Amino acid sequence: MNLPAYEHPPLGRHMPALDGVRGIAILVVMVSHFIIIQPSNAAERFALPLINGGGVTGVQLFFVLSGFLITGILIDARRGPHYFRNFYIRRALRIFPLYYGFLVLLLFVLPLFVDASSAEYQRLHANQAWYWTYTTNFMIALHRQSSAPLNTYHFWSLAVEEQFYLAWPLLVFLFDRAKLVWVCGLIVAGTFLLRVWLLHTGVSHLAVAEMTPTRMDALALGALIAVVARGPNGVARLYRAAWIAIPLSLAALALVFWRGGGSEAGLYMLATVGYSALAVFFGAMLVLAITAPRGSVRAWIAEHGFLRMLGRYSYCLYVIHLPIAYFVVTRRLFDIDRFPRLGASQLPAQLVYIVLMSAVSIALAWLSWHLYEKRWLAIKDLFPYSQIEQAKSATKLGTDPDAYAAP
Repeated sequence: MNLPAYEHPPLGRHMPALDGVRGIAILVVMVSHFIIIQPSNAAERFALPLINGGGVTGVQLFFVLSGFLITGILIDARRGPHYFRNFYIRRALRIFPLYYGFLVLLLFVLPLFVDASSAEYQRLHANQAWYWTYTTNFMIALHRQSSAPLNTYHFWSLAVEEQFYLAWPLLVFLFDRAKLVWVCGLIVAGTFLLRVWLLHTGVSHLAVAEMTPTRMDALALGALIAVVARGPNGVARLYRAAWIAIPLSLAALALVFWRGGGSEAGLYMLATVGYSALAVFFGAMLVLAITAPRGSVRAWIAEHGFLRMLGRYSYCLYVIHLPIAYFVVTRRLFDIDRFPRLGASQLPAQLVYIVLMSAVSIALAWLSWHLYEKRWLAIKDLFPYSQIEQAKSATKLGTDPDAYAAP
């Protein structure tokens, strides 16, 4: 099998294909979260549950991507000076300004303009300690989704990633490449077994879906790809394995869907086999994206300008899109009943809603990137990872390997 030429990029650069893959992930998440109609015919009863599942799908892809990117950064930087300091400062500059800035807007600025006496705002203030400490995933696991008001329940995945960032650099620092392969493999297998055991002991599907120890397999699988890719013939091995993994993982996902969608059996299959199969599928697709030859269909898709644009702004898009939807719906700024129906279906209104909400979210994310986030990212030049970066006077935005390493 002829393998396309591939070389993991030197520090100071990033793979354009990953921006496109991230763009696909955020697009799937947003479309699924912007579904507001109820199915009115057989086609919609089949399609809408699949689209609604895009939230789970997109988050799993984000986890695989984060595991791959962060582990690659850490492996390439661990022989350099100030390994821990530089990593944590650079991560903080990427993640904290937007996240905490948005929390300030929600908790302290927004109440100046709207009635903050509602139960939703009171619950947000009562539970704010979970948000400030990146532990909303455990809050939701303990107190259910209603504990995260104003459509902020999606913050659970940000908490998972942050907890991963805290622990993973130490493991990469302690173990060589060969041992890291075993560590990643054990985590992938152990996470699956942990989910099975917890569900059998009566732990809720929601808790299993959102606790960090039960979602580590996707992050570890992405990390495994980064580790193997840096070994002898690593990319060739990954490329061959990807073509085997895709049909096997799709067969497993078809089994999950066949077992019953939202039924109890279906939820069990999703929380066990489903999450693992999604991680394997996206890991394989990641490999195919980064090995795509120039001019190929794979490269055209992964490096499409629109998807790369979404990938660049994906972190802000992920943070803001659901709270914006909450504000639009609760303030009745979009009246779905004012749009003509297609027979009994409200599909035309649904499509208009998706386009409008996506456009508003993208516009705000563009403003956030250019007026706010880039200012913080520029500070990362003071904390270079390697001699390659040190040889440059500054790292240009858009080529920084971890500028987009958050969803």
